[in-house]
Amino acid sequence: MKNFITLALLCISIVGFAQQEKKVEKNDQKIDELNKRLDNLVGSSKTITGDSIEFKIDLLFQEIRSIKTEIQSMRQTVEDIKANGVSNSNTTKLDKLNSKLDDLENGEYYVVVASERTKARADEYLARYELTQKLRVVQNSKGSWYHVIIDRALNIRTAIETTENVRQKDVKDAWWVTGRKLKDI
Repeated sequence: MKNFITLALLCISIVGFAQQEKKVEKNDQKIDELNKRLDNLVGSSKTITGDSIEFKIDLLFQEIRSIKTEIQSMRQTVEDIKANGVSNSNTTKLDKLNSKLDDLENGEYYVVVASERTKARADEYLARYELTQKLRVVQNSKGSWYHVIIDRALNIRTAIETTENVRQKDVKDAWWVTGRKLKDI
């Protein structure tokens, strides 16, 4: 009986050891898989030319071009519908759409050089950098952020170009925003 118990404990130990070894092998396989994925990510990031901000700006300009094409297409559709005759209720909707398109193309845009949660921090930024250019603090339309903007209204193209210039010279994360999204403009 003593030999049977010893033999049973030995078998249980061997089975337990085998299970542990299978777990170790699975973990090794997962580690190898993760290392390969990491190597692929590192390798693919080397193929991107320039820094990531430059890459994002290029993507932004591509997106803006596609939006502009869509706007022109929508404007042409509106004109076609007006030319072919539409009921008065639909004409009003089309006029509102046309007005929004005009606002997008001819609206006022501002370059944001800093965003802070509190007005005091935004004022500190303003005091530090206002000597280099005319800045002011405004709040976003939701009232959740205070933006330090260059105090000059721009069209969309000039806002994009100014943002790029500011990023190259001073503020790497500057961005532009429409005046409709800002209070006190």
